[in-house]
Amino acid sequence: RFYEALYRGSPEFAEAFHARGRVHRQLGDPARALADLDRAIALRDTWSAPFLERIGVRADLYHKKSSPGMLVDEHAGPIHWNFRDLSKDDEAHALLAAVQADAARVVALGVRPDEAHFVQGTMKVVDGHPDEAIAELSRSLELFPYRAEAFQKRAFARLMRNETEEADADHAE
Repeated sequence: RFYEALYRGSPEFAEAFHARGRVHRQLGDPARALADLDRAIALRDTWSAPFLERIGVRADLYHKKSSPGMLVDEHAGPIHWNFRDLSKDDEAHALLAAVQADAARVVALGVRPDEAHFVQGTMKVVDGHPDEAIAELSRSLELFPYRAEAFQKRAFARLMRNETEEADADHAE
């Protein structure tokens, strides 16, 4: 209700659309999140925050598509994650292209170094390069250790390498 009242009073307030987009993302409604973030970007295309949030929404959708299948425990041996092959998935390719375009835009806007490393790390996760993703996300966290999403993305990259203990530690942060 707060955001609805804010929009009625100031329909050109990009920050309100960005904030509501974040809420929709947190509530698990990516379609509404993307609509609000698109509106925020249309209103203020020189502000990196809605681009970063939109990268997050699209990366979430991509990760959901590629999320691991069931855990495989071969006679109480190591746990393996079975990631889905998205090489022939047109929707996954479109998500990846959209994330790449937003990442390029964010970097072009001249974001803070920690944000640039976060964006590059997110791209490496989405591209399936966990070693590079971990390096970029770790650098982002060194510069700004309060970005919970960087810990989440790094945990996902660690799972791609079957590093479950390290991933659990990142999720705990």
